[in-house]
Amino acid sequence: AGVTGLTNWFRKYGEETLIPENRATARGAYGFVQSDLGRWQLSGGLRFDYRHLDVDADSALGNAAGSDNWASLVGNVGALYRVSQPVAIVLNVGSGYRAPSVYDLYANGVHEGSLAFDRGNPDLTNEQSLNTDLAVRWQSGSLAFEVGGFINLIGNFIYWVPLPGEIDPGSGFQVYQSTQGNATLTGFEASARWHPWQFLHLQGTAVYVRGQN
Repeated sequence: AGVTGLTNWFRKYGEETLIPENRATARGAYGFVQSDLGRWQLSGGLRFDYRHLDVDADSALGNAAGSDNWASLVGNVGALYRVSQPVAIVLNVGSGYRAPSVYDLYANGVHEGSLAFDRGNPDLTNEQSLNTDLAVRWQSGSLAFEVGGFINLIGNFIYWVPLPGEIDPGSGFQVYQSTQGNATLTGFEASARWHPWQFLHLQGTAVYVRGQN
């Protein structure tokens, strides 16, 4: 069991501006349990997070002062079954979340790195995800392999889209705005680890991911 905390202050200086000055706090509490039952190893966890954001008024960006709050409860359950001494099957199902960032909500300016004029959306809500992965592990001595597949369903996924026909007159860049929609990530990953001597460790990983918005 444990608790976490984070406090962040943002102040800006200079002529160019993208986001307003703000203060953010995040608090979390979580619990995790794991048990071995013969060939089975079972685990589970819960986590609660709360985030508060205060934003200052900014005449250059055109936003008023305001505050936002987000809260989320997520969890995970997992099971490992030892088929034989070197082989095990692993299944995990878990949920997650991400609160929108200050940039997602209040950006209103030129982003030199992407050559775009980014405009945030203060009406964004939490991203919520549900992930399931299934894998087979083989481990014997100094050699180990693992291969598995996963599917991740994301609700209210935050992304940026170009606004048709809108060009920032000052920079000449296309105007992009943050929005939300449902997304699905599917794929597989494979890894191998070899530790032949104490001073040598070799590891390789291959991952394939397909994203659909």
